Amino acid sequence: MTRSITTLTAAILLSLISFPTYSSAHCDTMDGPTVADGKMALTSGDITPALKWIMPDVEAELNAVFNHVLEVRSKSESSRELENRYFLETLVRLHRAGEGAPYTGVKPAGTELEPAVKLADESLESRSVDAL
Repeated sequence: MTRSITTLTAAILLSLISFPTYSSAHCDTMDGPTVADGKMALTSGDITPALKWIMPDVEAELNAVFNHVLEVRSKSESSRELENRYFLETLVRLHRAGEGAPYTGVKPAGTELEPAVKLADESLESRSVDAL
């Protein structure tokens, strides 16, 4: 019985990996880890935390946007909000492209995630795959 459950679990995980659904990945939400690291980069003025989310071949593009944002965002509060959003959207777009996934914009914080994504996040936090 245990072997069949293990086989079934492995088959489900394999199907989730083989046929991903791009509509609810947490990397494209305002409260997801990609945006969190992008905000950290903006706050610190150091792009390093955001670079782990993109492929090396697009670092120059993200660096150019980051430097532009840091230059003009101090002009006014509305400019800061607009430029921050521009940087975060660029970061998510480049990250999604690196995954081979379509960019459909940055979803609002609190966007409902697929159960598999939630379980994967919980497994990472607990450092245990038992829930999966």
